[in-house]
Amino acid sequence: MFDISVIIPTYNRAKVLKRCLNSLREQTFKNFDVFVCDDGSTDETRSVVEDFNDHLNINWLYCENFGGPAKPRNMGIYASTSKYIAFLDADDWWFPTKLEISFYHLNKGYEFVYHDLKVVSENGKNPNKVSFMLARDLKEPVFEDLLKNGNGIVNSSVVTKRNLMLKINGLSENKNLIATEDYDAWLRLSQLNIKFLKIKSVLGYYCLGNDNISSSKKTSIFIHELIKIYCS
Repeated sequence: MFDISVIIPTYNRAKVLKRCLNSLREQTFKNFDVFVCDDGSTDETRSVVEDFNDHLNINWLYCENFGGPAKPRNMGIYASTSKYIAFLDADDWWFPTKLEISFYHLNKGYEFVYHDLKVVSENGKNPNKVSFMLARDLKEPVFEDLLKNGNGIVNSSVVTKRNLMLKINGLSENKNLIATEDYDAWLRLSQLNIKFLKIKSVLGYYCLGNDNISSSKKTSIFIHELIKIYCS
């Protein structure tokens, strides 16, 4: 049995998926498997995954296009048998010690760990400018902090207990929450009064410029939906 399952939702990201998977090959922590959860890709995604069969304990899961990462992520969560789930987007990637450090803190009794990511622009703009996708040190009670101050957690940094994700029935597949379903999941997890930890290290890269699904118009819809769920 693996300690951690890495869940990677993807849609037509074959070109950057290889970089993501190469970062998993380089992990110092080895007892993990990988679920590439394909949301109906029409490119070479499956072929890229098969190229890593000899290097990773890797699985390709396919579904008809849902239009967002919630359904493919849920496929991976339910297919996994590991104690922990690590979330990673196909265009992001990790430092070699990411899983080792996360597992260390989880074994200390924390149930949800996360960290900052270094921002990289896919289009090459500002190559000499260093910036970060900063997570926030969450204050108790965590639910109130997240609700009042917004999402302080970067999805591709999270490792948490699989049984907790099952307890909240996975990520919401409400299409009005596409691109903010992770925030909704953190809110629901925080209602379980679990132990959150922001790791004081930058342990990966967050990629900008790959046709992100969020927009100002969509963000307005998502916020309205969250207000309806949590504030009505």
